[in-house]
Amino acid sequence: MKNKGKIALKYLFKISLSALIVVYLFLAPVLIFPVLKQSQSSINQEIQVDYMGILEMWNIDTFEGGSKSRTLYLENRAMEFEKKSIGTFIMCTNMTVEQAVLNIQSGKLPDLVSFGIGMGEKLINYLIPLSNTYGVRDDLVEGGMCNKLQYAVPYILGGYLLISDTDYQLDDTKKINGNLGVGLGDYTSPLLALAVNDIEINSQFEQNDSMDSFTAYDKFLDKKFDTLLGTQRDLYRVKNRIDKGNMMPKNYHYFSGFSDLVQYVGICSKDPVKQEIAQKFIDHLLSNNSQQKISDMNMFSVKLNNLYLGDEYESYEKALSKPLKTLNVFLSQEKLKEIKVLSKKALSGDKTAKKELEKYLV
Repeated sequence: MKNKGKIALKYLFKISLSALIVVYLFLAPVLIFPVLKQSQSSINQEIQVDYMGILEMWNIDTFEGGSKSRTLYLENRAMEFEKKSIGTFIMCTNMTVEQAVLNIQSGKLPDLVSFGIGMGEKLINYLIPLSNTYGVRDDLVEGGMCNKLQYAVPYILGGYLLISDTDYQLDDTKKINGNLGVGLGDYTSPLLALAVNDIEINSQFEQNDSMDSFTAYDKFLDKKFDTLLGTQRDLYRVKNRIDKGNMMPKNYHYFSGFSDLVQYVGICSKDPVKQEIAQKFIDHLLSNNSQQKISDMNMFSVKLNNLYLGDEYESYEKALSKPLKTLNVFLSQEKLKEIKVLSKKALSGDKTAKKELEKYLV
């Protein structure tokens, strides 16, 4: 009986195995073979790319940024772009104005360049006109034009503010009492923000002309003057100290009306293929997704609002969202020096100087 049972089991096993083989042979052409064929075709298929190679991008800062470097921001956007553009790499290099000038003089130029006011005049002969303005707000776009052509577009915005222990209520009094401290750098014109907004001042800190923005902040901490005319970088520094309990809360007044703290991007490459890829990278840089991430470095978008909610940066953003005048990024160093002189005169009540300043505003 046992032998008969074993024979029956073997017979049943053979029948089941045969049935499975029949089912496999029937279904394989329908379900399995097409998958294998698709996999095989993918292996042999040549990947299509727009460009195989490296684009070099310089970042040249002429004013202080926010909490993180603009080069790091560009590197992060480049990595995002590279994932969508297989084979293309954007190499971002941070440079001072002096380093960039030496490279240009030796015949070295990048494919893409990020720069602020003061560097534009040194680049204008090497930039190509851009195909569009990428949706940048209208009041900032003209700052990147030369001879009615768009040679650069803004992609990051900063602004000016007053930081003090005293609430001046400037919308009503339009006057700053006590000493005003400000870092008068080589390229930016912070006093012009006051002149554009019809602000009056009693006196300026005597060392303003010899201070950069960080020195001005440092002396503000030492109470060398009453009010600091600073930027988004100073707000970040002060907030950090307050949050850590190292400083008493301050009062802030955020300026609308004017900002020359604008970072631009342009293209230097003469290679048509690289130019096309560079245009696509600028499009990515000015996409809504990229612009939203500007809040990571406590600066402001040139397209979007509402990056900040519930803190000082929200009020700052609201002020900068109002119509702004700016300076053309291609102004010469001589013109920038003249603007500084005229701004001081205008703040002293010189109406002719104030009228002269208007010709520089765009």
